[in-house]
Amino acid sequence: MDLVEKIYEAAAVPECWPAVLDDISRRIGAAGGTLITVDRAAPVWVASPGVMAAVRRYFEEGWAAKNDRMEKLLRDGHSGFIRDVDIYRPDEVAELPMVKDFLRPLGYGWSAALATPVPTGEILLFSVEQHWRDGPLTDEAMHVLEQLRPHISRASLLTAKLRFERAKGAVEAFGLAAVPAALVREDASVVAANDLFCTLDRQLAIGPRDRLRLVFEGAAKALSAALARKAGRGGRRPPLSIAIPADGAAAPLVLHILPSEGAARDVFGAGTALLLVTRLDAAAAPDAGLIRALFDLTPMEARVAQTMLSGDVTSEAAAALGVAEETVRTHVKAVLRKTGFRRRVDLVRFLAGLPTYGA
Repeated sequence: MDLVEKIYEAAAVPECWPAVLDDISRRIGAAGGTLITVDRAAPVWVASPGVMAAVRRYFEEGWAAKNDRMEKLLRDGHSGFIRDVDIYRPDEVAELPMVKDFLRPLGYGWSAALATPVPTGEILLFSVEQHWRDGPLTDEAMHVLEQLRPHISRASLLTAKLRFERAKGAVEAFGLAAVPAALVREDASVVAANDLFCTLDRQLAIGPRDRLRLVFEGAAKALSAALARKAGRGGRRPPLSIAIPADGAAAPLVLHILPSEGAARDVFGAGTALLLVTRLDAAAAPDAGLIRALFDLTPMEARVAQTMLSGDVTSEAAAALGVAEETVRTHVKAVLRKTGFRRRVDLVRFLAGLPTYGA
């Protein structure tokens, strides 16, 4: 009963899942356990301490896309816990690429899993891993897992629902501050959006399958690249801002993309990004400070952007800034890349509509 209580505690406090997975694994003599949200864009996972490093490698090395056992489990639609030896012969298990090339070198190889579909379209996959030397999970171990199955399924569903509600609440909170906001996955599908974000449909529309559609082609490509960008140094993806030109009576926008990192991953899930929108009213040409702040430009990049607004050609800009012409060209390319424009003229038209400080 103590273990069942811990399972439901983890539903409300997701940080408890690693310890609960460890307790379940110990109860049946397994090496460790994982809980994975099989998402159409990017998975969210948690694992017991003993298998944490292996699970991290599993995702980093791309094994999630070639896991024969999981594919068969999901395809066959089993309703309870199922072992690999229930769907393969033992000699077949040994020859599966997932087992032969990844798990066995790490000392694992036998497993049991439970797949639970959730209303939002994802699948929650609960699995336990067994050391290869210990052989397949026993019937007694499977009996224990089946006794825990209804509690694990309910708690997993509650965890997924609470994560969605927390994400939705955070997005709505930005609306109270008059900031259009949305949470999207790596494939640009919208998890949640506040009412202000939905009013921007001339430039930012939510289309079929809840996919975010940007009317301006340059911004659309920049958004796709930003969402697909992998983590850099320190394992983090930096934020990015993208310019979206005016459309008729609709003012120009700046779309700020904030990948979910650190504590935000616990609220929104891995592989997501928070989108915040700055709406801009037409006014005089902006100063370098505003340009730099909106697009995370370096001081020199912001000054180069200003010279573009003044109509200076490369040689004139180089003379005004006291740098070589090639340096100016390099900074122009960086400014275009960071703002999502391909041509100088498009960037100049956009910048000409930005407000000045105090406007």
